[in-house]
Amino acid sequence: MLSSNIPSANEPFHQASHPNQDVTVFSGNIRITYADGLQVEGNGQLCFRWLPNPSLYFKVIRSWGFGIVDLDGISLDIPEANIIGLRGGISSISHSVRPPEISIAGIVLDAVSLCGQGTTLTELAFDIPNYHDYFGNPVRRGQSIERRRLTLEAKDWLIEINATADLSERLKELKSVGGIRHHPCRCNKKDG
Repeated sequence: MLSSNIPSANEPFHQASHPNQDVTVFSGNIRITYADGLQVEGNGQLCFRWLPNPSLYFKVIRSWGFGIVDLDGISLDIPEANIIGLRGGISSISHSVRPPEISIAGIVLDAVSLCGQGTTLTELAFDIPNYHDYFGNPVRRGQSIERRRLTLEAKDWLIEINATADLSERLKELKSVGGIRHHPCRCNKKDG
């Protein structure tokens, strides 16, 4: 088999270098609205966190400038993604003097979709947590060829699962600390 005919390996969609690391889903402007109408807006992130329970967390950082308020009954708006009114709860509020910032963190209580209705997908990249090691079909990673791909077919769809290049190191770390590791995957239609 010629190496030029061997497909390239899928790389992790979320670059988590250690087990249990948060996966950033969104970075940008996030607005928090309290039940009394007070709004706090700043640079923020939505992150998927595996432990202790799989959940979507948020964090917003902004300059000082508002009083302490109730931790329950907030809603989140993500204007860049046209998402308005996500229910959430604040778990912590902290501040720093240099730079003078306040950090608000909590959990998102609603399901979130960053794709709008009617979105057409040509490919879906995702990661599978804690998938076992295997001996699969060949893939090319740089100049090397590895047997690290599983291909699944379902009607018109192909699903490709790849082990990461550093799987051995990840497994060692996982055995020592426990938790979650990822295999990168790609799903697309057979006809492209």
